[in-house]
Amino acid sequence: MAREKLKVEDLIAKGVEAHQAGQFVKAEKFYRRALKIDVENTDILHLLGVLSHQKGRHGYAVQLTRKALIVKPDDPDCNTNLAIVLYALSCWPKAESTRFANLKC
Repeated sequence: MAREKLKVEDLIAKGVEAHQAGQFVKAEKFYRRALKIDVENTDILHLLGVLSHQKGRHGYAVQLTRKALIVKPDDPDCNTNLAIVLYALSCWPKAESTRFANLKC
């Protein structure tokens, strides 16, 4: 268990590094490998959601971010990024809402 956690943390770190360098394909591969190990990891779901939004896959970004919010409903970063994606989808009233996990656009 501890070994898997270290592997997930390593994959996330590599994904973030690639993500910040603008290497979206590489970052996505690291995030997906980490998600296979830990399917409910809110950090991975959130980061993959942000990446999906940046790649123009807004609907998928909403799905991933909502999954993260089920586990951590008050996470400010997830809520903010979900609002940004909803805004990109022209869902302005929902983007302004304070709770997003159960909203549909």
